[in-house]
Order: sequence, then C-alpha cells, then structure tokens
Amino acid sequence: MKTEYKVIVLSIILGLFAWVFDAVVDYLFFYEGPFWGILISDAPNHKVYIRPMMVAYLLTFGLLILKAVSIERAEEELRKHREQLEELVKDRTSELKNINEQLKHEITERKRVEAGLRESEGKFKTIMESVHDVIFQVSPLGIIQYVSPNVKELYGYKPEDLIGKHLKKTTPIREVPKALEALKSALPGKVIKSFEINQIDSKGKIVATEINITPVKKEGKIIAVQGIMRDITERKQAEKALLESEERYRTLFQYSGTAVVLVEEDTTISMVNKGIEKLLGCTREETIGKNFVDFLPQEEKQRLLDYHEARRRGEPVLSSYEIEIKRKDGEIRTVLVTVALIPGTTKSIASVLDITERKKTSQELKQKSKQIRNYARQMGRAYKTLEKAYLEMIHALVISVEARDSYTRGHSERVTQYSKEMVNKMGWKVEELKNLELACRIHDVGKIGVSDRILLKDSKLTIAEWAEMKMHPVKGAEMLNFSEYFKPIIPIVRHHHERWDGKGYPDGLKGEEIPLGARILAVADTFDAMSSARPYREAVDQKKIIKELKENARTQFDPQIVKIWLEILEEHRKIPDTQPLSIPNHQGLPKPMSPP
Repeated sequence: MKTEYKVIVLSIILGLFAWVFDAVVDYLFFYEGPFWGILISDAPNHKVYIRPMMVAYLLTFGLLILKAVSIERAEEELRKHREQLEELVKDRTSELKNINEQLKHEITERKRVEAGLRESEGKFKTIMESVHDVIFQVSPLGIIQYVSPNVKELYGYKPEDLIGKHLKKTTPIREVPKALEALKSALPGKVIKSFEINQIDSKGKIVATEINITPVKKEGKIIAVQGIMRDITERKQAEKALLESEERYRTLFQYSGTAVVLVEEDTTISMVNKGIEKLLGCTREETIGKNFVDFLPQEEKQRLLDYHEARRRGEPVLSSYEIEIKRKDGEIRTVLVTVALIPGTTKSIASVLDITERKKTSQELKQKSKQIRNYARQMGRAYKTLEKAYLEMIHALVISVEARDSYTRGHSERVTQYSKEMVNKMGWKVEELKNLELACRIHDVGKIGVSDRILLKDSKLTIAEWAEMKMHPVKGAEMLNFSEYFKPIIPIVRHHHERWDGKGYPDGLKGEEIPLGARILAVADTFDAMSSARPYREAVDQKKIIKELKENARTQFDPQIVKIWLEILEEHRKIPDTQPLSIPNHQGLPKPMSPP
C-alpha cells in the first residue's frame, strides 16, 4: 500500500479513537460510582486534567504515527535509491565486462596480427632470397636503398656493395640517360613495365635485363621507386637466333628457283617469292593481298575455290593438278600446282611449275609412242619400287611410333591380324583387304605429332592434353595426304575413333557415315587395348572384354562388327584344331585414353 493511503487510514482510525475516547471521558465525568477502586468524583479537579491528558496522549499517538509514516517514506525512497544504485552498478559492471572482453579480443587479435606479420615477413624474406629476379629500391636521386640478397648469385655483387651507391655503378655509361629518364617517369606515379636496359655485373660483363618499376608512397608522397629486374640474356640470344633463322628461310624461300605462294584461309595471297613475281609478271606489292583467283581465267576460278574449301575442311582433294593462269600482260600459261595445308593452320602453301612449253611439245611426245610405252613400263617398275619404298617407310613409321613406348610394341600387327580375321569372315575382296591391312598398320601414325609427355603419361590427361591427343587421327590423315598411294586409307585412319552414336572424334560421324574399315578397326583396336597390360593396370579378362563389347554395341561400336568378332572368338574357343588368336598376355598397347 502506498504511503498516502496509509496516512489517510491512520487519520480515520485516530479520529474514531478520539471520538470514542471523548465519549468515555464524558461518561466518567458524569459517573458517580467507583472506578478502579476509587471514585472519579473524589479525584480533585478531575474534569480539569483528564481532557488535557487525553489530548496529550492523542497528540503523542498522532506524532508517532506521522513518524512511522515518515520513516516508511524514507525507507521507500532508500529502497528506490538502492534499486537504482544496484541497476547502475549492474550496468556499469556489464560495461566493464564488455570492455574487458573487447580488450582481451583486441590483445588476441593484435598478437595474431603480429604473428601473421612475422610469418609474412619470413615468407617475404624467403621469397626475396629465393626468387630468380633481383628486387631493388632506388631513391628519387638514384641512390640504391635496397637490393635483394640474390644479387650476389646473379650478378656477383654483395648487397652492401650497392646499397648507398648511385645506379650508375651497375649501368653502362651510354645507358645512364635511359635509366635516369625511366626514374624520372616513375616519380610522378607512373608504373613502368617491361623496360629493357643493359646492366654490368661485378666482372664487367654486359647483361640484358627487363625491369618493372613501381613508385613507393608514404603518407601520399612518393619517396622512392622499387622494381624487379630479370636477366633476359638468353631470351635476347634466342630472339636473335630466331631472326637469323627467319632470314635464312626467307632467303631460301625467295631464291629457291621454284615459284611458291602462301594463301590464307580467306583465299588472299600473303606471301610470294621471286619465282611467282616472274611467272605472273607482277611485283610483290601488286600480288600481296589479292585473291589468288584474280590470276585465273574465269573458267578455272570455281574449280580452284572448291579445292581450297575442301582442303580447309579436311576433305580428300587433289594435291597436285594442272591449271591455267593469267599473267599481268594477259598471256595464259599452263602450270602444275602442288598444294598442301601448313600443319596446325588453315593456310595453304603451293609450289607452281610453269609447264607451258612442255604442253606445247605434247604432239611430239605422241609421235614417240614407243618411247612412251617404254617409259610406261619404267614407270610401272618405278611404281613397284615406290610402293616398296612406301611400305618400308610405313614400317619405319610404325616402328618409330611403337618405339616411343615399350608397351605399344606389336599393337599394329595384332590389330591387323584381328581385322583380317573379321574381313575374311565377311568375304572382302583382295584389294579391299589390302587397303584395310595397310590402314591398320599405320592407324596411329599421327601420334608422331603427340608429345612424349602426353603419350607416355601414366595418369589422367588434362583437358588440354586430351584435346591434343584427339588430334592424332587428323594429323595422321594429313601426313598421308601427300601421296595418292595412301588416298584409299586416309578415311580409315582419320575416322577410327568415331563412335556409332556420333559422339566420337574428330568429325562426330554417326552410324554408317563412318567408313566400314574404320568401324572394323575400332573394334580390333579396343579389343587389343583392353587385353594388353599397362603400368597402371593389368590386362582385362577376356570375359569382361566380351561383356564390354556387348554393352557398347550400338553406342560405341557397329553392332554387326561386334557380332562378327564375338563369333570369331567363340569359334576359336570351341574348335580344338583351330589356331588360337594371338591375344596378348603381356604388356601391350595401352587402353585407349579416356577424356579427363
């Protein structure tokens, strides 16, 4: 109950008490009998002192009540002040705890930052000492303020030999203005990159260097420049050698005695030699940038454009043919053109031989039929000799491919044997069998163009490595495109990694779009790869291989070819008198590489 309410209640009680007490006094004043053993009337002047006494009692009682009320009010105020003080102490205590925690966190964070800085300084020092380049700092006046310790290893100077010295100490006299100009350019805040300048090592030897310079700021002001210096002596020597090599080949190109022209993908001429200038009657400036068909009669233009597009798409096309060209003076000349794509590009290079005079003598040659027949017989013998040379060259190519990896020896021979087993069952003609056998023997010739780092890698290929590996069928086809002798087998070599479902490479052919020989080769190639051991795995069990072939029929392989091959395997298994297939149980061709 609040203090005000208590005062009101006590006042009412006091009033009631006074009223009752006054009634009692009046009674006593008029009562004549004994009271507590005495008669009130006997008391002297009892009416005079009883009322004041009663009033005194009442006043005293009232004062006591007021005192009690005052004390209660004081206690209430004290309680409120105590609660406020406790709340204030609690808040201040919480603030102190928070401040204490914050201080602990800041101390911990500062220690962590200091440890990080020490670690960073250690790493930076390690980098500074181990990096091959020299790190330096120079004042605006060109005074060397810092140089990394490896300057001794690279240039023979100790850091203390250079610190405090002017940059002229390590700069050739004729290069000093160049160095000061670079310093002057960096001081306004410019970053200088790939700045080449010669320096002098401790033995007086000139060293070609490349420098990157950055301004150093403190409180918004540039106080120095720092840089990284790299020795580019070997690079400069290589550039010089490259220029010399280019000059040699350019001279050879210009004065080879054969007319040669380089044609870009868009059919414009980008390079000609002296022979072309003489043949066309034009200067180099009149030829470069022109379309090559501008020098052809109208009736020859479309044929040559079709050849160019087909060659760019990688389609089989004649590499050597006769055409007529139109000279600047309008004269028509007959030439023999031999064209090939430059490997890895879509540019064509052509050698042009003027055969006009030879054509004019064709009538004389016709009259000498006997000589021509003799020549034909000689050519026949030469063709056989050439064929033999081609076969020997093929054998050498196969050996060179397989010699790069001991695990591939005999792969081509086994794939050839398996393919012959299938085509014999299919009833192929002798000529078709001969072409397939030739294709099988050299189907991986394109791997000559794949680096050993990729070809011999015993782990998963990266995306870039896999992209290079997938180019080996294209490279093989391009290598064989130089001769008519290999024309029939180029489609087989190019497409032996295509898939029945169209997800193979390089051209994504599907189903019967894939040459039949390439489909046969794909099954034989996969069978030999899986049944051969590799450093990272054992040879796959034949039952598992058969299961794999069945599961991938209609997706990776022609289902009919798979069926024929499985029948051959079954026949060799059931017939005791049949010579078993030479299935390797040793290290052989690696399993076809899978994409990363």
